[in-house]
Amino acid sequence: MRLSPRDIFGEEYQLYYAFAHFQAGRYAEAVSAAQLAIQQRPEHPVLYIMAAASHGLAGEIDKATRAIAQLTALVPGVSAADLEENFLYCRQEDRSRLARGLRAGGLAS
Repeated sequence: MRLSPRDIFGEEYQLYYAFAHFQAGRYAEAVSAAQLAIQQRPEHPVLYIMAAASHGLAGEIDKATRAIAQLTALVPGVSAADLEENFLYCRQEDRSRLARGLRAGGLAS
């Protein structure tokens, strides 16, 4: 699918793709979608959450660590436990998996 580069909501579509790919366990695709969105809106912390968790669960720990560094620069004090409890996924298993990926990259509980 091609999206218009002038679409002011382009990064939001990519974020939704990242959410869906993550839930389906397609971590490489989730990372790709998050990275495209980061290029358009680098100040959006949720994009780094998705990239870091997906990298972490894909075993790409160095990349997860870099994404977490960018996340914590935007949101100091963010923790895996807070995200596990409050992230927007409805299913607890998805939030737990997200937190597991973030912890793999070194985000504090």
